[in-house]
Amino acid sequence: AINVGDFLIGKGYQLLASLSVEPKILADSLKVVSSSHLNLTIGQGDDLVLNGNHHEMTVDELLNIYVHKTGEAIKVALLLGAINGGADEDELNRLKAFSDWFGIAYQIRDDLNEFRSDSQHEHLHHFPFLVALLREKLIEKEELDKLAKLKSGNLDLIKEMIVEEKADMQADSFLNQYVDKCYNELDQLKNLKLKLSLYGVLGKIF
Repeated sequence: AINVGDFLIGKGYQLLASLSVEPKILADSLKVVSSSHLNLTIGQGDDLVLNGNHHEMTVDELLNIYVHKTGEAIKVALLLGAINGGADEDELNRLKAFSDWFGIAYQIRDDLNEFRSDSQHEHLHHFPFLVALLREKLIEKEELDKLAKLKSGNLDLIKEMIVEEKADMQADSFLNQYVDKCYNELDQLKNLKLKLSLYGVLGKIF
């Protein structure tokens, strides 16, 4: 499986290198893809570490993982098309910011969906953002007893504390905040077709 993955990565760069475009556009395309490739694997690596450290991560650390792990996948697709479509620097910067906010919003929504599902195979690493919000609330209130319970990893107890401390509602607020950031970036785009297409994507997902 690893070997097949390596083959596909090489194949992707081979296809990219064969684009019939100006040398500068090709160089910019390769730069975007290689940069996102590296950032995405860094984010995925941090996420793998998170699986064994779910009750110690901060909200800021998780947001950074979400930008790398998910935002980069959106970013490489949008920027590659935008560069080859002749987008200017302002449009590219808007799409970069949109991708970051989208990655965060997507992961928060995913955590909320996992938390509110009735899955038989639930685990704390399925909703780390809510756990991080709970942890920061307990630290702020100096609830040492509850912090100890959080470290115990008792799933049912932690879910009860998340609801009790309204960490899930706080996550809803974060989600709305980052979706609004996405729309704000789209509002500034000059390409009407792209703007409307991305409005549609946001509407379907969020």
